[in-house]
Amino acid sequence: MGMVLDVVVYSVVVDGLYKEGCLKEALDLCERMRAKGVHPNIVTYNSVISDLQDANELYKRMVLKGLIPNTCVYNSLINGNYNYGLIEQALDLVIHMEESGQIPDASTISFVLGGYSVKGDMETTLLFFGEC
Repeated sequence: MGMVLDVVVYSVVVDGLYKEGCLKEALDLCERMRAKGVHPNIVTYNSVISDLQDANELYKRMVLKGLIPNTCVYNSLINGNYNYGLIEQALDLVIHMEESGQIPDASTISFVLGGYSVKGDMETTLLFFGEC
C-alpha cells in the first residue's frame, strides 16, 4: 500500500488499544515505535496517561526523552493523583507544570481546589482560591 507509519498513525492505534482496555498492548506498541525510529509524542502519551498506575511512569519517560508535557497531559496527571488521594504528588506536578512553562488553566485550578476539598482541607482550599 505504501503507507508511511508515522507518529500520527501510531498514536491513533495506541489510542484505540487503550480505549479497548489493552493498555499493555498500547505500551508495547510505543516501544515498537521507538525500535522503528518513530518516537512517541505528547499526543501518543496523552492517549494512555489517564490510567494512573502507568501514568506517572509514562510522565517520567516523557520528561527523560525531552518531551514537555502540555497542559492537557498535566491536567490528566494532576486529576488522577488527586483522585487517588496523592495530594502532594499532584501539587508537585502543578509546580513542575509551571516550571516547564505550561500555564495552569481553569481545569488545573478546579482539580487543585477539588483535591483539597476532598481531603477535607477547607482552610487551604480557601487560601488557594483566594490566590487565583
